[in-house]
Amino acid sequence: MSDREALKRSIDDLSSMGVRFVARMVDSLADPPRVQFPESEPTWITAEPDWIEYFGLMISAHHGITVEALGLTSFETAFRNTCGAVDWALEAPGSATQRFVDLTVEAADGPERRLSLKSTAAQRLSETTAHISKLTEAAWIQDVRSARTRKEHTLELFEEYCAAVDAIVMLLTTDRPAPKSAGHRALSALTGPGKPIRAVIGMLSPEDLEHLAELSSGDL
Repeated sequence: MSDREALKRSIDDLSSMGVRFVARMVDSLADPPRVQFPESEPTWITAEPDWIEYFGLMISAHHGITVEALGLTSFETAFRNTCGAVDWALEAPGSATQRFVDLTVEAADGPERRLSLKSTAAQRLSETTAHISKLTEAAWIQDVRSARTRKEHTLELFEEYCAAVDAIVMLLTTDRPAPKSAGHRALSALTGPGKPIRAVIGMLSPEDLEHLAELSSGDL
């Protein structure tokens, strides 16, 4: 029995509410995030189209039941599940890991990689800089009074971190750009009737939700 046939049989056994839930989830999967890559050589992740598709479906499934951004713990789970879906070798869940390393994975290209998984909502990022609010535990920092000594210890800790991991994989979960910022001006230029983006809706804003209702009813 194929996966598709098994899925159809499972749906047939669901209650009416179960079918309704699955239908809503399928609706969310029908329009996965659009993927845009920079004009550069593909990475070990982007070189695997099935990985990109599956991770996009994981994000769609997440937002099929909540408007909250994918947090760090959910990101780690989604990342691990996606690697498993494309048959990449993974460190067994729950096994002991060395400090700083969240996941060890061996992709199709061969090398084993020790990964640090992070998520951030910081907006001022670029291709060369990243903002990590909590890199790792550093309980000692409260006992260091000298700014110079604190800086030295922090740099030493960062050097240890960089030596322990092969890559940092970061998920950006930013909200809309800050007012008057370059990102805000760029988004504004692309938003409106007849433009690539019809409207930007903040799901926690009553005014935006009212605007969304007007859009869905065809009043605008």
